[in-house]
Amino acid sequence: MAGDTMSTFYVPPNESEGGWREPVHRDDIAGLGLDIESLQGFAEWNMSIQDPGAEAPSSFLVIKNGWLVGEQYNRPETRFTPGWIASIGKSMSSCIVGRWMEAGAEGRMPFQVDLETPVYDSRYLPEGFPVSDPRKELITLSHILTHTSGLKPSPEVFRGSGFSFIDYTVGQSKAYPDSQRLIFDPGTSYGYSNVGYNHLAVMSPHLTGMLFHENIERELLSPIGIEKPKWYEGGAAYLWHGKTYEPSCSGPDLTARDLARFAYLLLRNGCYGDRQIVPSWYITEMKKVHRMNEDQPDDYGLGLYTNVNGALSSFLPKEAFVLTGAGLNIVLIVPGLELIVVRMSRVTSIHSKPFLQKFLDKSVTILR
Repeated sequence: MAGDTMSTFYVPPNESEGGWREPVHRDDIAGLGLDIESLQGFAEWNMSIQDPGAEAPSSFLVIKNGWLVGEQYNRPETRFTPGWIASIGKSMSSCIVGRWMEAGAEGRMPFQVDLETPVYDSRYLPEGFPVSDPRKELITLSHILTHTSGLKPSPEVFRGSGFSFIDYTVGQSKAYPDSQRLIFDPGTSYGYSNVGYNHLAVMSPHLTGMLFHENIERELLSPIGIEKPKWYEGGAAYLWHGKTYEPSCSGPDLTARDLARFAYLLLRNGCYGDRQIVPSWYITEMKKVHRMNEDQPDDYGLGLYTNVNGALSSFLPKEAFVLTGAGLNIVLIVPGLELIVVRMSRVTSIHSKPFLQKFLDKSVTILR
């Protein structure tokens, strides 16, 4: 089993058909290059970092060479309970943009788009006109994906009296005018913005004929065997002309095993089995650092954090990258080691960056 390599292109069956393969013997785990005691200690440490009395599902699992070698849940039913992935959904949203680019180039979409395509175009963002700030017409898809658009940084409004998701996203809300004007000129600084990413949800029906979450399910989740994603229920504020929109700054609730499938897709450079789900060149672009200037505090790519400069960890390979979300949700992916580590939780914390550093440091200890 230890000789099983990426060349085998293992694909886990759907969870309803058995799911991820698991080693039978402890020695098999060691044969994959992992330290069993450190793996157990890392799992227990993760499960101990929870809010007291928290009802939210919390999960931890490790995939090595396509084998599920470590798995823990706060309750037995959590294995089957979709949990909050928060801004890990931004990585999914970014992948969909890559698919848009491919579809447009191949004539399968009415418009061709690339990273330099303006977001504020009346053909596919008519809800944004007239623009609430003339500088918005300079915003590109790259600015949205790298949080350099100048759109209101987090935190933002997601509900409240008079709140409307579409109006607020494009700066047309009279009740909540704080998204009307840009905080800085596009491309001149960095400001992590959920409002920015939510523009993708507004654009999707005009580009694809589908709502964004429908696009994600059909083009991304279903092809990799994710069967039952659970979406946000925001109520009337997310209705627009009879259709319910989902924020594209976050993703669906998923089980840890299903979230690992998405990580496995990224590890395989956008390929799942014999099918290229996301263009490989786009996955490469996602993992580059897209730094505007020294004001940017993180080595952020297109919807993920990259270690290409060693900024995440000096102990992990520079090819490693990380997906993160509020609640201390973390996915570590190291393609060369065929390693995926998934942590899902809903911990109230303002110290996510120090925790991430501890998480990454401890992840190294499981490697022999």
